[in-house]
Amino acid sequence: MSIDASSSEPLYRQIQQILMQEIRQGRYDSSGRLLSERELSRRFGVSRKTARQAVLGLRQEGWVYNRDGRGTCVRRLAFQHSLGRLISFSEDMRAAGIEPSSKVLQAEIVQSDEDIATRLNIEVGSRVAKLRRLRLANQQPVVIDTCYLVDALCPGLLDEHDFSRESLFTVLHHDYGLTLARADQTIRAGIANDEEADLLGIRDDPHPLILHLNRIAYGSRDRPVEYSYSVYRAAFYEFHVSLHGTRARITVPSVAE
Repeated sequence: MSIDASSSEPLYRQIQQILMQEIRQGRYDSSGRLLSERELSRRFGVSRKTARQAVLGLRQEGWVYNRDGRGTCVRRLAFQHSLGRLISFSEDMRAAGIEPSSKVLQAEIVQSDEDIATRLNIEVGSRVAKLRRLRLANQQPVVIDTCYLVDALCPGLLDEHDFSRESLFTVLHHDYGLTLARADQTIRAGIANDEEADLLGIRDDPHPLILHLNRIAYGSRDRPVEYSYSVYRAAFYEFHVSLHGTRARITVPSVAE
């Protein structure tokens, strides 16, 4: 790919777009290091200053970061998740040609505190199944997922299934007749704490960015079934949503002469 000197788009921005596409395509997966400013200057036939602007823009947008002794390194970006679909992690990964796997970090019955009880619309102290897993994509850790499920709706869930291999959505549907019909989600950005950074393999990143996703999933009768709190490795994920406008009727007031 090459830049177009006759375009109104600034050269540094064209270079950014090309590099972003190459990062998405996995061109830098083998080494993780971006081309140096000198190499970019030679490749695109631009000044070092222009190349520097392109790299700075990538850094500001979170695509690359500086690492001592290695220069500018590429964040492992590229998986796009649609917010318009309620789908399991495993299905989502496989649809993108990525092999999913999981490690169970915690699986036990606990009593709901006030926060969990409110989200699941149950009494404080009610039994809930707590399942905490590290989700991996092609053996790369990408999500720490903690979910709480109303035990009365799925008794024996944690005793009879191995969720390092099985899909929670599939088990809920086939074994308990629970189909998740819709969900309410909120997302916010943050910085990983030490445990999260270790689990997600981003402790060496000077800015270990994460995305917090809270979700309440409802069954067919609009009853809360699951509350989950997930920590996403921000550099791996992009969340996509389609927005549709409505045709507004505009009335122009008449002006009296």
